[in-house]
Amino acid sequence: RMNAQHCRICLIPLLFPINRLKGVMIASLTPLRGLLSLSACLLTPFIVVVACSPAPEAIEVRGHILQMSATLPKQVSELGYSESELSYALRPRSSASVLVTSKVTVSNSKAALTSLLIDERAVSLEDETGKRYRPVNPLERREAVARPISNDNTYAPYLWGISEVFEGYSVSGWLYFEVPRDTKIRGLVWDQVETLRVFFPDQKR
Repeated sequence: RMNAQHCRICLIPLLFPINRLKGVMIASLTPLRGLLSLSACLLTPFIVVVACSPAPEAIEVRGHILQMSATLPKQVSELGYSESELSYALRPRSSASVLVTSKVTVSNSKAALTSLLIDERAVSLEDETGKRYRPVNPLERREAVARPISNDNTYAPYLWGISEVFEGYSVSGWLYFEVPRDTKIRGLVWDQVETLRVFFPDQKR
């Protein structure tokens, strides 16, 4: 089963053996070409090629100064990262909650220099009711562990703290949130320098 968002069907006329196919033009099928191809199919065998574009891994938005992209949110029961040869884990404080993570990239597209303070007030997740969830501080909430957990550094480095971003440069990293189970995430809202909002596909994550 294909889960792609967009698919295009192309027909390649098989005029000679497959291992000698070179320079064959592939054209998208339109209603007019479909009528012409119907009669051609009676005389010429075709190779059917289905090209599908997957759902986007990250969604981008542009503002007056900043450009931001955010990956689709992922729910995890716990996550970990390593720093200075030490391993840490982050876990929900409540058994009724899960962690949600998204990789966010913020670029400075116009200002000579932009200062960003990425903390609990800089960004939030928004559910379908409009309720917002502030990010988890990865330094205050971490727990030291004897050995790395299974997804150690999968969602690292984290995006946190003060960053000075020159024009044409960007900062990138993972943000962590704690939300109730079965929360339907609608989007991510950025509130530093200017407000940017990313809307995620209408599905639970």
